[in-house]
Amino acid sequence: MGYLIMKVVIPVSYHDRILIDDFCNAVEFFGPYKEHELLVVCRPSDIKFGLEVFNRLCSLFFNPRIHMFEDDGSYGWPQGPNYYWKQTIEHLIKNKNELPWFWMELDCTPVKDNWLDLIQEEYIKVGSKCLGMMQKISTLHGEDEHLVGVAVYAPDFGSICESWKSIGDNSLAFDVHCQTEIVPMSTNSSIMSHHFRTSHYDCSNEGINGKVKDSYNIKYNFDRPISEKSVMIHGCQDGSLARIITNT
Repeated sequence: MGYLIMKVVIPVSYHDRILIDDFCNAVEFFGPYKEHELLVVCRPSDIKFGLEVFNRLCSLFFNPRIHMFEDDGSYGWPQGPNYYWKQTIEHLIKNKNELPWFWMELDCTPVKDNWLDLIQEEYIKVGSKCLGMMQKISTLHGEDEHLVGVAVYAPDFGSICESWKSIGDNSLAFDVHCQTEIVPMSTNSSIMSHHFRTSHYDCSNEGINGKVKDSYNIKYNFDRPISEKSVMIHGCQDGSLARIITNT
């Protein structure tokens, strides 16, 4: 493993409060992560939940920090996540961040030992600016592709990408809004898996898999069993995957 450590950035909001306990249990289960930094970000009205995550995880990381935005900004989806992402990039620029940063939302679940080190190793190995889960979606104009927002971004991402500055109250999620710039500088991860809006995970002869209620997402096969190669799963909405992994 190289010397390049990563900064794990965890956005916390009231909307995802039901995931906090299961998320923290899973991160704690595989910790500590003393070669990596932690940054928890939240809006002022959600500082209670931001502190809950920070206090649970701060002892596991090197140089843990929590950052509260100056104001609450936009709410709802995707305006809320867009606001969080944009404010975080501005914060990293202001503080002269020099580390690759992993945007780790509360619907992420680590599932294997050394998951963070393995993501770091893959990031170093591929040598691209961004590493994550490439997702193809059907649009009126055919098939489109974007890098799912949960990803590793280069230390200088804020200066090599311009489109993040124009997110504002856009009706598009930030990863779709910025896809034209981000996709060419990205590599698809072989160890991170996207299981969008899944829930009620269970074990069967086929493996561990969740269910998809949203008919729009059924066609993307997000309810497939999680891959044996995966070290981190994105998309579990109810913490059930974390409870299986931690046996709680």
